[in-house]
Amino acid sequence: MVIGSDGKEYGPAGIDVLKQWAADKRLLPTTQLRDFQTGQTLYASALTEIFPPAVTPTGPPPAGGEWTQPPAPSNYVRPTPVGNARMAVHDTGTSDFWWAIVRSALALASFFIAHGLGVLFGGYALYYAVRSQQKGHKLGMVAIVISGVTLAAILIGWYFRVQAGPRISQ
Repeated sequence: MVIGSDGKEYGPAGIDVLKQWAADKRLLPTTQLRDFQTGQTLYASALTEIFPPAVTPTGPPPAGGEWTQPPAPSNYVRPTPVGNARMAVHDTGTSDFWWAIVRSALALASFFIAHGLGVLFGGYALYYAVRSQQKGHKLGMVAIVISGVTLAAILIGWYFRVQAGPRISQ
């Protein structure tokens, strides 16, 4: 399990997935991991399959120049995050966008079936739409418009429902 900067856990993920995340710079040596079976936490740099230990170059530098990286000291200490600093997981707001769209559809459907749930789903749809916009999703504003119009239609429907009052059939 990868512990993200937001404190949430992502995974479980195998070594192959973690290697890909490391290649994409989504997993850093300072990222905290938790073994979901034992609960043990460790830094990703402890997994030599993903982050092999640095090899200290020996001998003279390459012909015509200097070493491109300084040799690693033999007493290398792994970096420790300061405070609550962890790897930043880049969240583009895609899941929030889709939650807003799904909840907008649920809001309309539930308004006709279980009246009060329509307002509840509509409110959550607007909440997730705003979150997707804040996270920079390219269609975040579209989600805000869709969920806002949905919530407005439901509130207008409630207004007319209350104005009509109860119907008594004869």
